[in-house]
Amino acid sequence: MAEDGSYSWRVSIMSSDTRVVCGAGVLLGGGQVLTCAHVVADALGVAVATEAPAGAVRVGFPGCELTGGPPRARVDRFGWLPRLNGRRDLAVLNIEGGLPAEAQP
Repeated sequence: MAEDGSYSWRVSIMSSDTRVVCGAGVLLGGGQVLTCAHVVADALGVAVATEAPAGAVRVGFPGCELTGGPPRARVDRFGWLPRLNGRRDLAVLNIEGGLPAEAQP
């Protein structure tokens, strides 16, 4: 469990190089994270576009113990729904590597 006994589904989205937190997400089953497309773009230092960015972000799990550094995550091939006409703003990330034992959707 997370240190406070709950919220083990929380994920922080960070840039890969500086590991600055750019936003948050929600842990889904299957090693995926739901976040906003603009958060991923900010973390990668790119503009939001109709095509998903190719780079990897880092994901952290507040309150959970990590072995090693935060794992990388990339946009799922069907998981990019950028804001268009004021609607949507979603990204689904696939986590590369293992999750902390305490992290639960």
